[in-house]
Amino acid sequence: MIHHRFYHFLKNLDPSRLPGQAAQMRMSPTPLDPEFVLPRHPTKTAHPSSVLIPIYPDSNQKLHVVLTLRSDRIRHAGQISFPGGRQENSESLKETALRELHEEIGIPDNIVKTAGPITPLYLPRSV
Repeated sequence: MIHHRFYHFLKNLDPSRLPGQAAQMRMSPTPLDPEFVLPRHPTKTAHPSSVLIPIYPDSNQKLHVVLTLRSDRIRHAGQISFPGGRQENSESLKETALRELHEEIGIPDNIVKTAGPITPLYLPRSV
């Protein structure tokens, strides 16, 4: 299979050189309440979770990203997100992302080629 050049770019990134938390903190919104401090590390109630950022080329090699719209019947109703969710049992974070991709939008893991992980980040739970 011939992969898009962007796949090769991602595959060759050095994970230790990704901006991760520093970039997250620069892009974080400023809280309206000056007393609120955005947690930078997982709390005792945090759950390991994972997302997959599905990027695919069309017939003209133009890239597209798949996002999901959360159902009105679940937590985070109406939010736009990447497919993903909470890690289960002893699965790896990659297995979690692939499982959630299949559960949420029906793409089986045997047709997915992952380019690599993104920097692990702690995101505080939203309500």
